[in-house]
Amino acid sequence: MPYLPWARFEPQTLDEKLELILGFRSQFDGASNYIYGIFDRQSNALIGGTGLHPRLGAGAFELGYWVTPEAQGQGYVAEAARALCRVAFDGMQLDIVGIRMEVPNTRSEGVAVKLGFTREGILRNALRIGIDAPKDALQYTLLKTEYLRLAWRQDACETVRAFDALERAWPMD
Repeated sequence: MPYLPWARFEPQTLDEKLELILGFRSQFDGASNYIYGIFDRQSNALIGGTGLHPRLGAGAFELGYWVTPEAQGQGYVAEAARALCRVAFDGMQLDIVGIRMEVPNTRSEGVAVKLGFTREGILRNALRIGIDAPKDALQYTLLKTEYLRLAWRQDACETVRAFDALERAWPMD
């Protein structure tokens, strides 16, 4: 919760959730913002979210993620992040994937380090959400050339597939 300012608007009504999801779907279909749910493997319950967001300029997307407190530390975020790196680099042909987090979000920073992202530094007042005061962001990035050398990439290449709205597989190099 401390690092998810949008969560303070929860719980939302069913109509508010529908509007939110339809907006996500519209952005996804328009190839402008890719938002996914993270679901528990046994119960299929929604336990988090992840996405690729066009916040970093041409040829780059930001990778975001969150999970419920009960799902933390179980590998869901790292698994989702690896899958989205595969989609970003091999499917979308991006040059850079970045992860930004509020200082000091050590759990999120641990994910970036675990996946081989490089710490770029602190961006002062870079997080500006709604009416909140701007906050500093710690930024990590992964270049495509670095991604191609990561040990976990082979597993992602063997297991991760992406599909369009007609369930056609995306070409992934």
